[in-house]
Amino acid sequence: MGPVARAGALVGRTEELSTLQALVRAQAGGAAAAVLVGEPGMGKTRLLAASADLLRNHRVFRMTGFEPERQVPLGAALPFLRRIGALGRAGRQLQALLSPADPELGSVEPARLFEAAHRALCEVADPALVIDDLQWLDGLSRALAHYLVRAALDEGVGVLMVCATRPGPESAAFASSLQDLLGDSGHYVELTLGPLAGAEGAELAQALRPGLSSASAQRISSAAAGSPFWIELAIRAGGDPGVRSTAIPALLRALGSDAVQCLAAAVIGGRPAESALLGEVLAWPEARVAAALSELVNRGVVSAEAGWFGVAHDLVREAALNQLPHEHSRRLHRQFAAVLRRRAEGDLQVLMEALEHEGAAGAVSTELASEIASSPQRRVLGQSGLHRLAAIAELPNPDGTERLAVDRLLADLAEEIGDSEFALRRLKQLSETLPRRAERASAALAAARHAVELGLVPETVALLARARRDGWDDPWTHVGADALDFARLAWLEHDAPAAQPYRTAAIDAARDLLARAGPIESLPLAARQAYVEAINAERVSYLMAGDMTGMLDVADEFVEATRGLGEQHLDARLFLSVALRLLNRWPEAESRAVEVRRAARQQVHPGMEAYAGFELALVVYHLGRVAEARKLHEDARRLCERIGASFDAADTWLCGLREVIEASAANWRTAVDSLRQQADRHQNPHYRIILRQRAALWSARFAPADSRELVVGLLDSADTDARAAGCVRCAADLHVIGAEALARVGEVDSTRRLLRAWDAQWPDPNARAAFHRLRADAALAAAAEESRAPELLRQVIASATAAGTRLEELWGLIDLGSVLAGADRAAASEAWSTASRLAAELGAVSEQRLVDQRLRAIGVRRVAPSRRSAADASPVATLTRRELDVACLAVTGARNVDIAHTLFISPKTVEQHISRVLAKLGVHNRAELGSRYADDLDVAADGTEK
Repeated sequence: MGPVARAGALVGRTEELSTLQALVRAQAGGAAAAVLVGEPGMGKTRLLAASADLLRNHRVFRMTGFEPERQVPLGAALPFLRRIGALGRAGRQLQALLSPADPELGSVEPARLFEAAHRALCEVADPALVIDDLQWLDGLSRALAHYLVRAALDEGVGVLMVCATRPGPESAAFASSLQDLLGDSGHYVELTLGPLAGAEGAELAQALRPGLSSASAQRISSAAAGSPFWIELAIRAGGDPGVRSTAIPALLRALGSDAVQCLAAAVIGGRPAESALLGEVLAWPEARVAAALSELVNRGVVSAEAGWFGVAHDLVREAALNQLPHEHSRRLHRQFAAVLRRRAEGDLQVLMEALEHEGAAGAVSTELASEIASSPQRRVLGQSGLHRLAAIAELPNPDGTERLAVDRLLADLAEEIGDSEFALRRLKQLSETLPRRAERASAALAAARHAVELGLVPETVALLARARRDGWDDPWTHVGADALDFARLAWLEHDAPAAQPYRTAAIDAARDLLARAGPIESLPLAARQAYVEAINAERVSYLMAGDMTGMLDVADEFVEATRGLGEQHLDARLFLSVALRLLNRWPEAESRAVEVRRAARQQVHPGMEAYAGFELALVVYHLGRVAEARKLHEDARRLCERIGASFDAADTWLCGLREVIEASAANWRTAVDSLRQQADRHQNPHYRIILRQRAALWSARFAPADSRELVVGLLDSADTDARAAGCVRCAADLHVIGAEALARVGEVDSTRRLLRAWDAQWPDPNARAAFHRLRADAALAAAAEESRAPELLRQVIASATAAGTRLEELWGLIDLGSVLAGADRAAASEAWSTASRLAAELGAVSEQRLVDQRLRAIGVRRVAPSRRSAADASPVATLTRRELDVACLAVTGARNVDIAHTLFISPKTVEQHISRVLAKLGVHNRAELGSRYADDLDVAADGTEK
């Protein structure tokens, strides 16, 4: 009947290809995805292959899922990660994370790996990720694929994803999440592949077997129910219409003995393998393997690509697997497990493949579980991998020593991935069962750390008592226990006075022990951790007491103590920024936060990068760059959402920061409502204090005549929270800032009482507290109509100007105008006019509306700032001249080709400029660009032309 044509021939699917082509065209440098869904044999892989021509201008990367690897973390994604890890600077960062051990970078966790992959992909022009058999992807690979699309969408960069999958719950959930992300942009399509129509099926049969009669082709298509796979197999079987029930068994029966055994190994292996691996598993010489593979490829049972061999189709694999005797299957699984363990050299993915084979062979070993838990890449296992290893460790095992070793490793892994509940259970058990007293004490101390984190007071007390009992002769155990008792009393029981003796004992002993031990690097890890916790207790104590100078000194010590400890060291460095701003040294605080954010990005610590971004947003806001603060906060928020972190900063001043920025940038009433709602929901009294305090202050500043009852109620509730928290610093901040709010709403006597009490408690306040005190005094003088009010407000303005806190300077000018308005209209007009120009420069929209309203009330027209200064207050000011030109044309609806013609550049260059503009301005598409920034772009362009 003649030879069979190329197996990949595509017939039909014209509509599907047209839809994919439209998506590729519409993508234009943005994020887009297509999901092809179909039952086995419907030609999904063929369609993926045929779409290659559509992606000829893209850099294509591939992932393929294999059923036996569904439990292997990153089993599908690893080849893709290694490929992009070989590209560019960001690729080298990714490659470093993939390396088995880099002590400077620390151990790998999914969020770091995903973010590194995203950054590496961003350096590739027009990347496309093609995923076949999505239904078999392991969970981590699937999560990575989703992350790459979401991150690209967040940052306005281009990535195209095309997936093929069978129907199923996991595939449906993945597709639904992509639709949620991309549906509004029109950059998502889902195509369901059904059977080929009768004419198309017959056409495929004739394409595969030239010369086949139309009648025979139609019979084959009908018998195959329009399935491209079964049509091809029928052709290979000589045109047998009954192919669906007989062809694969007949094909397998026709194989020689070696080919059958080699196919069995390929089937059990589950994914394409090199001939050397198959030979090692079968214990065959190279020539014998080559001959068997040649027969399998010629028969169309196995496909070959670049020296790798895999079963040609899942349906073939399933049929072959069904014919394989159970004992033969188990033996091959055991052989694969043994070979992979020999080859692993600590590589987590290879070890996990070996674990899958051991499980299928019914012989899972705690020894292999220990190897996996010891891998430098172990953090990518996540909670599911952790609990799987725990189940292995709990299998009956006569060797108790080996079980304890696995338990210790699992406890370490639980700590690394942040599963405090698991870590607590396992460490508590170890504190009772480990043979040596010192080991039991160490486990009890570690368990107590997690009990504190989980807020379990009785359990913390019991575990610390056990640690002290078993570690009675180890002074570092007592340092750690005292530091944790301080944390328990200060944070969980809100009893600061009772906590102080533990803090004193911990830090005094730690410093004495370190002085005798020598350099901190010489300390054992457990001792160093106890030292760090003691210093942390000291810095928290200074913070709670409001001693910012002492806190700054301890912050430097904390930085040195954590040097070389990765993310913990970055956290310590960031605390220096906190200490500096609390001392009113805002430009220095900004410099520190910028350094930490940059270092966190370089080391791929996205959680710490987000934390530093929030801190930087706070500092930049106070320095008066409102639009920049808004963008910094939004970038940090999106990064947190992307990595799945619910950011809960130790610094309460970050709580409600978004609303604080929005109060100036947009609508202060909406911001106040949100602050109040958050306070009502929050469980931690420290957070409730700051949220209510901020809501009260903004209400009092923007609407003093209407907010008396609200402000008094909010501050009364916050005072109750302060007593519950037992925090001296929180109460001090509340009372001095609350005094300003009360003065603004006319509560003069209450303000005086608060300030007298505050002065008695804080005779020598730090710089920031002194400024708050000056502000409150000025507000009191203004409310009481005292003659000293103008001079006090001028002092506020001068102090704010010296510190660089331009928003406080702005409010000083607003208040000065209000004080002068009754007696000196010209002076009030000058103060408010200056305030109006400053508000426009800073991008403080709400403040500008307020001051312009007051100017109108005294008959002065709004003082319009220069158009250029308004543009400078917008993120538009960050655009280059060329990016500005492109953006101005883009918002008019001009096509890329039109923009290119106007500016004498290429359409590709236009695409790149638009991608950068969208990323800088934090918008997702041209429509959002126009709706949010059209006016700013016009102002900026006008100012530049002048």
